[in-house]
Amino acid sequence: MTSLSAILATVLYIVFIGEVANLSASAGDLLATSFFKIFAILVLIAATCSWLVVLGSESKKMAQEESNRQNHLLEREIEAHSITDAALQAALEVAESANQAKTRYVAGMSHELRTPLNSILGYSQILLKNEKLPPRTVETVSIVQQSGEHLVGLIDGLLDLARIEAGRMQLELAPLDLHNLINEIARMVEPQSEAKGLIFSWTKKQMYSGGSLRMVNAYARFF
Repeated sequence: MTSLSAILATVLYIVFIGEVANLSASAGDLLATSFFKIFAILVLIAATCSWLVVLGSESKKMAQEESNRQNHLLEREIEAHSITDAALQAALEVAESANQAKTRYVAGMSHELRTPLNSILGYSQILLKNEKLPPRTVETVSIVQQSGEHLVGLIDGLLDLARIEAGRMQLELAPLDLHNLINEIARMVEPQSEAKGLIFSWTKKQMYSGGSLRMVNAYARFF
């Protein structure tokens, strides 16, 4: 602003000197007053322009500082994301290693369990072929065989679950024979209740609608 004011004063003074030389004293005073008013107006305009220039410079400076701050925060966030991604990758590798170890453990345990189960199932089949056994013994051996087959099915389910987790097997839905399932459960529970002096009684109710099985309800009761 000071520089602009000095330039304006110099220019107006040169013009004023050139004009006042040909005028009288009163006209010179009037011209001086006019030039002073013009100078005041131009100084006001110069002050406004200077203020706008300073304001623009400060705004640009603040914008640059804000941009630098945001860039710094972005760099820190990118660095934090990189550290998090590395930690997640390491955790994923540990989880995959643990999952593989679990799969190997389940496979080994299933093999160890199948060996005695095969013996139990084999002897039960041999006993069931003996026609001299009393009916009560035959029924007991049948329950042992069914329980062993059920346990084999559970082991196969564990192996299937391990294969599914490893992505080597797809799960397929299949119909379930609810009638046989309830019968097997009842036959397995009944000897346990009788061993404790309890009478196990259960009834089955089937509801048909339009010639098709609609619902199967099983009711069990201990005395």
